[in-house]
Amino acid sequence: MKRTKKDIRYETSQFYESIQYLKSVVPQFEDKEQSIIKAAVRQVETYAEEKGLEFAFSHGDYTPWNVYYVDGELFAFDFEYCYQTMPCYMDVFHYFTQFSIMGQHNDVEKTILLYQENKETLKEYVENQDVVYVCYLLHIIAFYHNRTEEITEQVKQQMKIW
Repeated sequence: MKRTKKDIRYETSQFYESIQYLKSVVPQFEDKEQSIIKAAVRQVETYAEEKGLEFAFSHGDYTPWNVYYVDGELFAFDFEYCYQTMPCYMDVFHYFTQFSIMGQHNDVEKTILLYQENKETLKEYVENQDVVYVCYLLHIIAFYHNRTEEITEQVKQQMKIW
């Protein structure tokens, strides 16, 4: 993050593009999901306007199955979903969430409990943990919707998690 951090406005980031896409497709979601997504987008955009978001490179799929250690050094691979300008530390939230859900087979409630238990550790690196987590969740919803180009049954099931 320190090496790739960019001092740019929210409106010039790839994250902004992701949010704009999500806003354009939000009518396709069920009413309850629309309400949640719209509220989350307002929260992030208000935060970005009032306090600003920091942007940096994001691997996009940073998970235990896309990294390995050799002689104490960490290596990552599978950069097909990387971005140059996403909120700092989004990879941390992706790693945490994906490992909890897919690696440990936790449900939503357990994943949120684990997040709450680890917030103090995250605070050392991420000042605005809840905002960045919401950024991650909005982006991942947009990403999967855009990848499938419609709300499939798989996307509906993932929405229940996110």
